[in-house]
Amino acid sequence: MKAIIIFCHLLVVSIATNAQNGDSTISFNGSHPGDRHSLAHQMILPASLFTYGVVAVNSNALKSWDNQLKEEVWTDHPHQPFKVDNYAQYLPGLSVYGLHALGINGKNDLWTATKRYLIAEGVMSVIVQSVKRITRITRPDGFGDNAFPSGHTATAFVGAEFLNQEYGYRSKWYSIAGYVVASAVGYMRVYNNRHWMRDVVAGAGVGIGTTKLIYGLAKLKANNKKRIARVALLY
Repeated sequence: MKAIIIFCHLLVVSIATNAQNGDSTISFNGSHPGDRHSLAHQMILPASLFTYGVVAVNSNALKSWDNQLKEEVWTDHPHQPFKVDNYAQYLPGLSVYGLHALGINGKNDLWTATKRYLIAEGVMSVIVQSVKRITRITRPDGFGDNAFPSGHTATAFVGAEFLNQEYGYRSKWYSIAGYVVASAVGYMRVYNNRHWMRDVVAGAGVGIGTTKLIYGLAKLKANNKKRIARVALLY
């Protein structure tokens, strides 16, 4: 249990730091030498999380650690599973709409933000379901062979990064709140014996990465249009 708590704490701290210094406030406002470099830099964290999950699937040592976590959390301490994670996975993303309803505007208008959110959710779903079918990893509770990666966790982190993209420039606390909730969803998936830790880590990587990618590509497209317009004006 301590290991899970420590992991969640480190994940929140690292992502909160990334949110404070990342795309919402620095990377996409011209402070870096190039947008492509900025996007590549932002993908390091999600790629690392997903890579850990893939390595853990094939590593006896990391699989042994997953089994130890299962014993500590579930086998040695049987308990009633939570149901809240089925709903909490959507909370970070829906928070954007709640803030808009309160009159607190985000970085983009609601229509633009919604398009990017839905595209990110769609891309994430395709990736998650494809990897599940390829890997066919048995869940820790034995019910199903679609454990890797965690879809609940990926959904929660898509929403958390969506919140970060839209409101991180206003305050880092919006970003931190979203990632705390998403990390809690990941924790509950392990607590409920529905996922291994590797599933949760990889799911977080997919969720963060897809949202960063969609926002990054949108920014690259917008900047390219501006460059073309400036060149056209010169002639």
